[in-house]
Parts: sequence; C-alpha cells; structure tokens
Amino acid sequence: MKIQPSGYYDQENGGTIPIFTPTMEEFKDFKVFMEAIDEYGKKAGIVKIVPPKEWSEQLPGLIADKINDIKIRRPITQHILGNNGIFSQTNVEKRGTFTVNQWFELCQQPDHRPPTKKQKVNKNKQ
Repeated sequence: MKIQPSGYYDQENGGTIPIFTPTMEEFKDFKVFMEAIDEYGKKAGIVKIVPPKEWSEQLPGLIADKINDIKIRRPITQHILGNNGIFSQTNVEKRGTFTVNQWFELCQQPDHRPPTKKQKVNKNKQ
C-alpha cells in the first residue's frame, strides 16, 4: 500500500511534518497503515494522523469524570537550549504524579510553551 501525505504541518513556513488523512479502508488495518507511512516518520521524526470520521464516530464518548481518574506518573519535560541553529535538547523526568488537568495547566505556563516566532531582521538595513 502506497500512501502519500495530504499536506505538511506549517507548510507555508517550510514545515516538514507530514499530515495523513487516511480513508477508513486505509485505516482499517492500522499496522499495515503504519508500515506504509513509516518512511515519512523516519525522515521527519514525527507524523500527524487525522483519523477518518467513521473511525472517530465509533469511539465511546469521553466521560468527563473519568478523565480525572487518569494519572500521569513521572512525566518527561523537554528543555531545549541554543541559538544560531545549534541547539541541545534534554529530557527531564518530573517527580510526582499529575492528573490530566494538572498536567494541562502546567503545560500552559509560559516556561513550558514553545517560543514565539521572532520577526526576521534585515541585516542589510543600517
């Protein structure tokens, strides 16, 4: 099975993360589907998959009370340092257990958000 990406994430800014929007027929055998897109994942390091509507409609409803029963134990945060195209990334394991809501709140804090895009500086301008 040969599957092509339907686009690339943030394509207008040179994004290279492939996005796949498979049909239900392509998605039916998930292992075969994953093998078909494996080359894209190896190249980009990550892929985005938007499941078919029919598949999503089959899922049971998410009960809001049950989400608080989910515990995230010792999650990992990434610390990325660098500039001028040279970066280093370190995974740091956080101690403790978080609920989904607690982890979501932590992820919304400025220290845990990706940097905003900086305006390009015209070096020819004096």
